[in-house]
Amino acid sequence: MTLKKYINEVGVLIILLLVLHLFRAFLMAHIFAYLLFVVCVVLKKQNLYNGLDRDFLFLLLFSVTYTAFNALGDHKGFQFLVMQIIFPCFFYLLGKVLVVKGMTKKQIVTLLLAIGITYSLTSLISVWLNIIKGGFGQTSRNIAVFWSGESVLATGMAGSLRYNMLIPGVIVSFRNQLSKTFIVCLSLIYVLSLLGAFRLGSRTAIAITALTFVFALVSIFIQQSILKNLKIVFWLTAITVVIIKFFPLNLDLEFFSVLGQRLQDPYASSSTSAGGRTELWEDAVSKLFTHPFGWTSKHYSHNLWLDAAKVSGLIPLVFLLIFNIMNLVTLRNIYKLKGNNTGINTTFMLFTFATLLFFFVEPVLEGSIFAFTTYCLFQGILKAYLVQYSRISRSRSSTIGKATSHEFI
Repeated sequence: MTLKKYINEVGVLIILLLVLHLFRAFLMAHIFAYLLFVVCVVLKKQNLYNGLDRDFLFLLLFSVTYTAFNALGDHKGFQFLVMQIIFPCFFYLLGKVLVVKGMTKKQIVTLLLAIGITYSLTSLISVWLNIIKGGFGQTSRNIAVFWSGESVLATGMAGSLRYNMLIPGVIVSFRNQLSKTFIVCLSLIYVLSLLGAFRLGSRTAIAITALTFVFALVSIFIQQSILKNLKIVFWLTAITVVIIKFFPLNLDLEFFSVLGQRLQDPYASSSTSAGGRTELWEDAVSKLFTHPFGWTSKHYSHNLWLDAAKVSGLIPLVFLLIFNIMNLVTLRNIYKLKGNNTGINTTFMLFTFATLLFFFVEPVLEGSIFAFTTYCLFQGILKAYLVQYSRISRSRSSTIGKATSHEFI
């Protein structure tokens, strides 16, 4: 499938609005999301209807109950309540709309990467404008958004880079099906994002890139021959030697200024306290059953599920957990598809793993609702992929979905 055909199939206006939303253009991501919702209802009404399933039902139950309880307590206003109840379900269905008949596995991976990179651009540009102006030696972790000049906490800025952090794992997993030019472009984006994470002092971003890369290697080693594994080990060893030789790990170097200070802080860098988060988690867990309908707090719990319980109690939490479990079931069923390769399976796992790791240690629903809706978008894509390739697998077609020289990457 060519890029032109894909754009025509999905719709130029839908893709444009999605890009502007993910890019958070002019800091009006919510406006573009509203417009996207209206356009899809008008142009893709049948597609949205066909996308309804059990996952959608439990996501809807979560959104409704979470918003209902949230409306009874402290909240950010009526508009945020509307966003909470509409956008998660809508973006899940939109993910299904983005997967059109005839897309190859490589094009699905390209779609995921394009969404993740576009989602990161506002943060990436803002961080690098800051670096160009003041270098890595600055002490403040907060960065001004280039759209408005308003200072944003490093946690929120770094969170947008999370999908760029798994690029090495995707390259290793899908290395035989990506062009060299595409790999070089992805590598450049990754290096810029990694240095941006250094400037922000984001331990979460570093953890995501390290854990997803190890996960990708383990997944590949299990599936392929010893000879191929040795070849990968050789090249990784050579690359590591070059990095150590020319870029030695020295936390006193300038580009390690902020991250180095955080890593050398005994409390902030403690793995046993998760940077102080375990105290917040323990406090939230202790209140789960004493306050089953939520509780007030001056701080976030730094965990998607505990923050959801804090705001709205156990009922929405149960629906959210069911939705998450069903997402993992989808991932398992994709893994079991006949004819599916290790690359696509591992890539899907990396995106899911990176998201859940971020959800486990950062505020999400209260911090940025669009961090959650992007996750819903990905889940819609995975579910649509499962449905499409289950049919292909059952029909035992060997021609559908083959790559051609006219693919759009």
